[in-house]
This record gives sequence, C-alpha cells and structure tokens, in this order.
Amino acid sequence: MNPKSLIKLGNIISISSVIIVPLARISVSYLDVLLVKFLGFTLYTWFYLISRYAVVFVIIIRPLADIFPRQKYLRQLCLLRRAFGVLSATIIVTLLLDKWIANPQSFMRFFTLSEWWLWYPLIARLSEFTAIILLLTSNNISQKYLKKNWKKIQRTSYIYFITWGILAMRYGDDYFVTASMTLVISVFLFAFGLKIYKRRSIKSS
Repeated sequence: MNPKSLIKLGNIISISSVIIVPLARISVSYLDVLLVKFLGFTLYTWFYLISRYAVVFVIIIRPLADIFPRQKYLRQLCLLRRAFGVLSATIIVTLLLDKWIANPQSFMRFFTLSEWWLWYPLIARLSEFTAIILLLTSNNISQKYLKKNWKKIQRTSYIYFITWGILAMRYGDDYFVTASMTLVISVFLFAFGLKIYKRRSIKSS
C-alpha cells in the first residue's frame, strides 16, 4: 500500500476505534455476554488481547524500520502507529470509564493516595493515566498546538507499554507477555545501539 492509502487506513482505524469500541462494550454489557467465550477467549479477554497486540505493534515497528532501512514497507507501516495507539488506548479508557459509571465511588478513589500507592496500584494508575493522555493527544489538532511538546507527550507510550506488560503478567498469559516484552526491548536496544554506532562512524570518517 502507498503512504496515502495507509494514512487513510489509519484514519479509519482511529475513527472506528473511538466509535466501535465503546459501542461494543455497551452492547456486550447489555446482552450480558461479556464472559461468553469466542475462539477460546471471553469477550472481556479479547478486549485486552487486541489492546496488547496493538501497543506491541506501536512500540516495535519504529525500531524495526530503523534496523532494516531497506525494507520500505516497515517505514510505511510506521504511519499506522498512531491508529493502533488510539485503538489500544480506546479499549483501556473505555473499560476504565465503564468501571467508573458502574461504580461512581471508584472514580473518586482514582484520586486517592491508596490508588497511587507503590507497585501494582501505581502501575495500574500509570497505565490508565497514560492511556488517557495518549488518546486525548493522538490527533492532528493536538500535534498542531503542542508542537515540539507533542513528541515528548507521545513518548509516554513507552510507560504505557511497560506498565501494560507488568499488569498483564500479573493477571496471566505470562509466556506471551514475557516473550513480547523481551522481543520489543531487545529490538529497541539494538536499534538504539545501531543509531549510536552510525553517528560515531560518521564523526570518525
């Protein structure tokens, strides 16, 4: 696919995510089928799986493109990073809002010290908070007005990825999470080392 087609696809994924995900969550709640299994997983688990796969794509595709610069399709797929980031964050924010609506007291507890206490409570809040930030700023309007700060804010996706992985390991599926986090971190560090090596090579030449 050419870049224009990928940008259009990305826009479709982004818009569809913020519309379909909340509607799907409302529908399964109304039909009371959230815990019904589909292809081996409950619908509730599918929400999290899609969110997790999406954020893995967001984090890994850029360093892969840097490692294999001749593979143009990898660089082109980077155009979908924002869309998959929106998809992943939309799922988490939707489930968070659903929890707040179902139990309004949980919204007030979100701002209490106990909900931000060390380790799992803090990790969970960071995951949710960064999801909210990424969802609110992953658009052209935010990019236009935030300017240079936009990229800095988007780097919170790394916090989102790490906290997401830690929480996923706590609640099961250790193999996939460990494998995906190891792969992503390895690729990221290799790409970072390669970039430093190239810079030094240019300076020394």
